[in-house]
Amino acid sequence: MIRRIPVSLDPPAVKKSFTKTNFADMMVNLSVKDKSSVTRRIRLIGVPCPIIEYTDKKYHPTERGKTVRVPFPDAHLNRSFTRTGNSDPSQCAWAQMGYIPSIQYVQNVLERTEDGEWICKILKKGKSIFSEFKKWEDGRKDEDLDEGDAIYSGVRNSHTFRVQAIATGKEPPQSVEYKVTAESKPCILTEEMIESLRKAGEPSIEDLDKIREYYLEDSKSYDMPAWEDYFAYGYPLDKIFKYQPPRTEENETAYVAPTKSHFEDLEAEPDIETEKPVIKAVAKKPTKPVFEDEEDDEEDDLPFI
Repeated sequence: MIRRIPVSLDPPAVKKSFTKTNFADMMVNLSVKDKSSVTRRIRLIGVPCPIIEYTDKKYHPTERGKTVRVPFPDAHLNRSFTRTGNSDPSQCAWAQMGYIPSIQYVQNVLERTEDGEWICKILKKGKSIFSEFKKWEDGRKDEDLDEGDAIYSGVRNSHTFRVQAIATGKEPPQSVEYKVTAESKPCILTEEMIESLRKAGEPSIEDLDKIREYYLEDSKSYDMPAWEDYFAYGYPLDKIFKYQPPRTEENETAYVAPTKSHFEDLEAEPDIETEKPVIKAVAKKPTKPVFEDEEDDEEDDLPFI
């Protein structure tokens, strides 16, 4: 397992009004479309949440190792390149229609600006970055640390991480290489930094109690740091990255998949991080999704929900 989950995949909705802002402004920008490399200094907060994300591709029904691009049925209503899936494939329209999922991770972070200010942002990427945070934590457990030194990456006395995106000039998903390094000295969270998280969003007392309860329950099964209330501060990830069922002209959630699809050939991209499972001919409505490797170079434009 790449990382333990901090709360249930379908946490209770946060009723408090959060700061509304442009989606792109909320995200840690690691795009290298116009640059050779980008480096961001970020301070992780709490633990990440995994989400299931679908692109407009399906596995070819007869040719092993090949994918085909099939436009989303609501593409004329939603121009986003991806759709957020349901954690339960049996309740996910995209899984039932045979679209290929990938696992992404989202986490509230504080990003250090050039003028020294800490601003709340959302880091959304795949295992190529988040696995490096986990490796750092595992390495800390094997070190002879002083009492009070941080083991977990998102706690009060942890370290700042430098995340560098480097353009490789290759085709996706190998078009970007990521390097993650932890700074040598810890960066203790100050009240001013925590207040920056609060400005982005703070749940009500009732919702905070529910989030804490979910967290403590999950900590019985996963390796997680001791709970602190500021873990729940920041942008409401459960609202922004909630399940997106197909849209219809009447704004209904129900959708009946078409009986035929027009396929556009698309060669399958090579896997660069894990060994891809053997792909068999995919039924039109699989009961369990087969995951595809992330494409971290893809910058999406999701609406604020």
